[in-house]
Amino acid sequence: VPSSVYRVDRLDYSDVANGERFIEDHGDNLRFIASWDRWLLWNKRRWVEDELNNSLALAIETAKKTVADARALVDEGEDAKAAQRAHASARGLLQVTRMRNMFTAATAMGVSLTPHELNVHHMLLNVANGTIDLTTGYLRPHRRGWSPWASAGVACRPGSG
Repeated sequence: VPSSVYRVDRLDYSDVANGERFIEDHGDNLRFIASWDRWLLWNKRRWVEDELNNSLALAIETAKKTVADARALVDEGEDAKAAQRAHASARGLLQVTRMRNMFTAATAMGVSLTPHELNVHHMLLNVANGTIDLTTGYLRPHRRGWSPWASAGVACRPGSG
């Protein structure tokens, strides 16, 4: 999901707008599997389940940034009443319920996958140092778009064997 897709109104702190902010900040490295009710994180080689709840840490990061941005509206002399309301609304995002709402909204913004979509390229083998195209034998760099899930866990040494 390109981070430039969403343009959030600076004064909109609805759950949907906050979900858009979350996707702008972290959408390149997150996917959601609805049937598993799980977030996946890109670890620079493959998608892995978020077993340590790092997605929540990312949501907290987005929430804190959002509050700081709203505070800056007040400091910049934006329409005073609107800026104060925006800041108060943004502070509410630090509540767990609002973060869950932000997560829920984010799942509808192009980051959801089905389990089947994780391994759609059956002739690609993910290894520690890249992805092998089994039709050509070429080792290629890891790439999110191939949605690799499984990994052989070993490095490929081209020319050996």
